[in-house]
Formats: sequence, structure tokens, C-alpha cells
Amino acid sequence: MNFLKGKNILVISPEGWGVSKLSKHHYAIELSKSNKVWFLQPAFAKISASDIQDASPITLIQDGREIPGIRRLPVFMQKWYFKKRVAQLHKKARVKFDVVWNFDNSRFYHLDCFSDAFRIHHKMDYHVNYQNELASKSANLCLGVTSGIIDQMSAYNEHCHFIQHGYVIVPKSDVVLPVTNLKTTAVYVGNLLIRFIHWNWIHTLVETNPDVQFYFIGSYGEGNMNPFVDVNALADISALKVKKNVALLGEKSAIEMAAFCEQADILFAAYDAEKYPEITANSHKIMNYIGSGTPVVSNVFQEYFTNDSLLYMARSLEEFLQIFNRIKTDKLTFYSEELVAKRKHFALKNSYERQVERIDALIHNIV
Repeated sequence: MNFLKGKNILVISPEGWGVSKLSKHHYAIELSKSNKVWFLQPAFAKISASDIQDASPITLIQDGREIPGIRRLPVFMQKWYFKKRVAQLHKKARVKFDVVWNFDNSRFYHLDCFSDAFRIHHKMDYHVNYQNELASKSANLCLGVTSGIIDQMSAYNEHCHFIQHGYVIVPKSDVVLPVTNLKTTAVYVGNLLIRFIHWNWIHTLVETNPDVQFYFIGSYGEGNMNPFVDVNALADISALKVKKNVALLGEKSAIEMAAFCEQADILFAAYDAEKYPEITANSHKIMNYIGSGTPVVSNVFQEYFTNDSLLYMARSLEEFLQIFNRIKTDKLTFYSEELVAKRKHFALKNSYERQVERIDALIHNIV
């Protein structure tokens, strides 16, 4: 089962290349170890010299802007337009792609226009549902990270499969968290401008734990994760900045993030799972949290219901604060050798290398 070896692969991403990386970037990196990979950025994402150097050996391609309203045209005209764009991509890459791995169903949703390629529709976000039907129907294989996403796609394609978020294995680093005189450290990793964050939980957690140093790692301004910034979303970040026990560290590489997560006493996540149950059913950050071995307190992530002790999930703010306090005051229990090993083992079973192997096996069964 070596279908995904020695191929020319196009990865279509809704986020451009940059310091912060999501599943799309990590799949491209893993695939580039055994294939030639091109990474198609959205039209609004600019390619810098540092991006090109960081992405190597992956080739970054800038996508052109779509004709407004293309989805309202008759299907035959849509396909004519997409086939022209596909031909332009082949010309840019100077190859015909063997595999097209599409993470963005708002672009190239007529995947059958890549007529000679094996086509994958990989859906990471439940709410990113622009042309789900067309993308699913025209794919050879559909993949998703939640049962809700699989349900969305399986109505249009019989080859739909759940693939858990991947774990990024990185080398050890000498980088250390900034020095603090507080005895407990807690780390949050993620884009601070997404709209699903439960800010009330975060502010209350920080205010009720003045003896804890909180580090926030991730984007809170313009970048490849946030090409456009809503000024209204900055109010909560401004409120965090003035707290004495808070440090906003900004975007960090995967190597730095892994080191910081291992050094923390507690990792935490706070999304509004009650308001957005499907959207918050899973999260890319959680796999890397688990892989650090550090105990995690979070909102409920539905895809982790059956994995006790990997996460300590709360249904309410009161429970969230209680769990955090138990971990803070009883680190030996939550940091037992058995629990740390269990968390790390689970993450390693879901490394990007293992996920690509699983997907390779699924492709083998189809072709």
C-alpha cells in the first residue's frame, strides 16, 4: 500500500503558509517526505521569501481570484471555468497532478475537473460548508475529523471515513517559557481571534487564579490565520493584556509550542461547546496538547467522550474552575507516570505519518 509515494500532489488550503500551522500544512509537510507537493494558497494570502524557505521542499502557489458569482452559473459553464484554472495550475507546476487533496470546499469544488487525479475532499471544520455537496460528489474519497462532518459528506459519497486530527512529532528544543515568580504555569495554544472562544471562562479562570502564570500562544493579529481582523474581537485580547499574571507570546513554531506545552503544569482550552456543539466537537490543538503528556482541562470535545483521562472536560464554568484547581493542587496524581505515558501513546498512534498510512490504505481499497 504505497499509493502515496512518488506522486505529484496538490494540496488546496483555505489558509496560506506562515508561522502558525494547521492540519493542511502538516499534511503537506508529511506528504513531501515521499512525494512532490504543491501547496495552493488562497488568493488573499501573500507568499513571502520566508514562507518559501520555511515550506521547502514544498512549492507554494498563489491562487488567482475567482470570478464573482461563479457558483450561480450553469454547471457546464462552471466546469469550463474550473478546467481552465486546472490547466493553468498544471502549467505553473509543469506537471499533471496525480493526487489533489482539497481542504477548501469553497474553491475547486468540481474536483472531477482534475480528471486524471485521485481526488480527496478533506473537511476539517463542520461550519466550512460552502460547496460541500459538489466537492463530496466529485471526490474519490472524503475524510473528516468529526462524526458530524462525516454525516454531512456521506449523503453524497459512499467513501467517507473518520480520520482523527494528526499529531506533530518534533525534535526536542532548548526554548523555555519566560521566567515567572508564580509557582504554577498554564498554557493556552490557538488563534485568539476565532469566534468560538468562551471568553467568560478564560477571563474568570485568570481572575480567580492570581497564583498562576497564564501564557497564551497563538495569533492575535493579522497573519496567515487571520488575513482580516475584526476590531471588535480585539477587546477581549486587550483585557487579557493588562492582567499581571498573563503573557501573550504570539505565534510560535511547532517545535517551540511542543516545548512550552511540556513545560507547563496545566494546558487549557475554552470553546463555547454549548452554543457550537458541532463546530467544537474536535480541535487540532488537542492532539498536540495530549502528546505533551501534560494534563488538559477543557470544554467538552465530543470526539473525546470515550477517551477518559486524556482530557478533563467540563460542561460548565463552575466545573471548569473546579477541575483546574484539582490539577493545580494535586499535580502528582494528574502527572502520574501511567497517565503521562497513556496520553503520549495516544498521540503517537495518531501522528501525521500514521494518518497518511491509514489514508493510503483507504485509497488502496478504492483504486
